[in-house]
Amino acid sequence: MFHTQEKFILLILIFSVSSLLFIALFTGVLFRNIKIRNEREIQIRDTMISTQEYERNRIAEDMHDEIGPRLSAIKLNIQKIESELNNDLCQDLIDIKQGLNEVISNIRTTSRNLSSQMLAKIGLVEGIKETISLFEKHKNVKFQFNENCNQYQFSDSFQICIFRIVSELINNSVKHSNCDRITINLIKNASILELEYSDNGKSENKVAENAGLGLSNISNRVKFLNGNIIRFSDSFETGAYFKFEFRI
Repeated sequence: MFHTQEKFILLILIFSVSSLLFIALFTGVLFRNIKIRNEREIQIRDTMISTQEYERNRIAEDMHDEIGPRLSAIKLNIQKIESELNNDLCQDLIDIKQGLNEVISNIRTTSRNLSSQMLAKIGLVEGIKETISLFEKHKNVKFQFNENCNQYQFSDSFQICIFRIVSELINNSVKHSNCDRITINLIKNASILELEYSDNGKSENKVAENAGLGLSNISNRVKFLNGNIIRFSDSFETGAYFKFEFRI
């Protein structure tokens, strides 16, 4: 009887140990698969962002090297023709030339904004200021930009991602909401950078519903920087609001 009990206890112990080993093995395999999947997602996200930056730089170079000079040449030809025309036609050409000047200026600014090399030279804060200046000049939108990190040296990859996030947010507001005021706060607090963005959009077509690709790009860049979306809201009454935190 006692011998039988010992066998039974031994079997229970063997079964328990085997079960624990199986659970440990299963858990290890599960975590390994999750790790592999996360690494693949990170790799895909990194590749996508790298590809986007490559294409942006290529387009910026084409705009700077090809389109800009061609438009400048057209402007010179218009100036030559002006002296040979009567006053009415000359005034028409002056109007065309002024419009052409605006296009050339926009191309130069857009080329600078697209180029990550240029951003590396002027820095994150100045890059955002240039973008704001462009939108204030050509769109009926007023900006309030508050920052305390103009002297801080961010890494190139970090400031490029933050700049793209801000640019996407501005584009979404201008395209998908009827806003006329945008506020951006970029505040460094110890080892944390806080990005706070809001607009007063009143459009019935919500940003979240109409700007899926832009918001997806924003989310990917936040993940790329291991940042957090602390808060997001988009309502007809109050407009859009985002708050992000990034460790630096």
